[in-house]
Amino acid sequence: MSDANHRKRAPSFHCPLTKCYLFDSINVQVYKVIGFAGLKILYISLTNLLSCTGSLAKAVSKSLTVIPTSVRTISATPSPRQRETDLSRQQGAARPLSPHILIYEPQLTWYMSGAHRITGTALAGGFYVGTLAYLFGPAFGLHLDSASLVSAIATLPVSAKIGAKTLVAFPFVYHSLNGVRHLIWDMGMALTLKGVYATGYMVLGGTVVGSLYLASL
Repeated sequence: MSDANHRKRAPSFHCPLTKCYLFDSINVQVYKVIGFAGLKILYISLTNLLSCTGSLAKAVSKSLTVIPTSVRTISATPSPRQRETDLSRQQGAARPLSPHILIYEPQLTWYMSGAHRITGTALAGGFYVGTLAYLFGPAFGLHLDSASLVSAIATLPVSAKIGAKTLVAFPFVYHSLNGVRHLIWDMGMALTLKGVYATGYMVLGGTVVGSLYLASL
């Protein structure tokens, strides 16, 4: 009894320093647990974030590879029309030039062909000029009626008269006879080389005879 009473009566003593240290140790343990838990949560969060970021990057790269990317190229090749123009220019530069008419050997055929064209132009031009002068001459004080022309020609010397009549008669006779020659060709006659030259000489002879005859009138 005495021991029990003694124990009951024994005063309880608590050291404030011990209590303080005890609670501090408890707080440190709690803080450690909270810190480790926080680090664990942070680690898990970072791991999940990195995995999500990697998945997102893979998805983006995959989508970029799926999207077709076309590059528009500018063609520097010339158009078909430009190529044809360039080709024609090159062919024209390489093509031999047409030789001058003087390098050909003189032939009766092309001499008479040129003379036919020249005489035809001269006759047509003279006819139109004479007709217009006869019609509109009086308006400008020019009297080109038949009586005036006959009186003016009568005053000329004989040589001038013959020369003027020959100058008019020669192209008229030659163009007329050579025109008949062309009509013969159109009928399919005298188309051989011998026939062409034979008819050509006949036209030249007839032109000389006909021009002198008309000039002598």
